[in-house]
Amino acid sequence: GDSNPPPSVVCFRVIGNSTKHVYTPHTIPRVIWDFTDYENNIQNSYLVVLSTDPGFTTLLWNTGWVASAQKHVDYNGTYNLERNTEYYLKLKVSDGCEYSEVNTCSFIINDRPSIAVTKPGNGTEIVYTDYEIKWNDSDSDNNASISLYYCKENTGNTGTLIISGISENPDGAGDIYKWDISGIPEGEYYILAEITDGYYKVYDYSSGKIQVKHSADDLNNVIAYPNPCKQPTVKFKGLTLNTKICLYSISGELIKEEETDLFEYEMDISGLASGVYLYTVENQNQKKNGKIAVLR
Repeated sequence: GDSNPPPSVVCFRVIGNSTKHVYTPHTIPRVIWDFTDYENNIQNSYLVVLSTDPGFTTLLWNTGWVASAQKHVDYNGTYNLERNTEYYLKLKVSDGCEYSEVNTCSFIINDRPSIAVTKPGNGTEIVYTDYEIKWNDSDSDNNASISLYYCKENTGNTGTLIISGISENPDGAGDIYKWDISGIPEGEYYILAEITDGYYKVYDYSSGKIQVKHSADDLNNVIAYPNPCKQPTVKFKGLTLNTKICLYSISGELIKEEETDLFEYEMDISGLASGVYLYTVENQNQKKNGKIAVLR
């Protein structure tokens, strides 16, 4: 029988930045492995080759047999590695008498995307109806995908999804999402942004929070708009819980009476003719009066 069984290699791999062995440009891929031998011989030499073809018909890099016991080698830059290309590596080792089986692995060159939430900024913003989330993003070699979340804490990279599948391209002023908060429970929330290019996932939290509220604390800032109004509806904004809205003719005849708990309420006035109308907005503690002009 064979008095010197061949050595073997385990964990032949590239030290990458993710489980997919992704390297960022301008870094040097390092190939590493673990040498094992039945008779406890030491590694005598190794051979590593590189190709874009898993069949290794064309070699981009070939170390030749290197007499060394070290169990790693850095790529020497013989070939300019391109982004978004998968590269394949093949390794054989020797204990001086026998050669190991061929071992293979692969890696990819890809830039890490980036994202930074810019709004909300520092502090806490009170939000009643909708809110514009803003951020800056970049990815030099992919059109990455962005997801937005809201969360009570700014740790853990988890939250409740707002939207996913926002395109990272184009960069610039388009990095805005208008968020309808009408169905969001009242409370204070951070915004979490996630960007992924299929290789990396990068996260960023807003530095500040938003406070979601669905009604105002008082009627001090009630407005009716648009005013004058040409539309079939008029909106009342700045309302509290248990608000009653009454609309009157100029002579004081009650035309409509409606109640709401919302911060903003839309009233149908499609049946009204052109003219000036009076309104009152009141809750248990306050009453506000105003006029609205209807144009047909």
